[in-house]
Amino acid sequence: MKRAFVTGASKGIGLAIIDKLALGGGCEVVGTYNSTKPKEQDNIKYVKVDLSNRTELLEALESLKPEKFDYIVNCAGLFG
Repeated sequence: MKRAFVTGASKGIGLAIIDKLALGGGCEVVGTYNSTKPKEQDNIKYVKVDLSNRTELLEALESLKPEKFDYIVNCAGLFG
């Protein structure tokens, strides 16, 4: 089974991509969220990380080191 990593996966385009990959594409997906954790499903799991915080980002990346991904989708957005 293919595996995907999607940032900004808690809402909007990122959530739609996760739904398409996991539900329509048969992928196992790991997604990031910052404040609102979406409901996990059988082939979807989430990692909490504030991507604008370097320390949190590095910790999240370290926790994902053993993981292997076929796809990486960057959908995280920052608003000023």
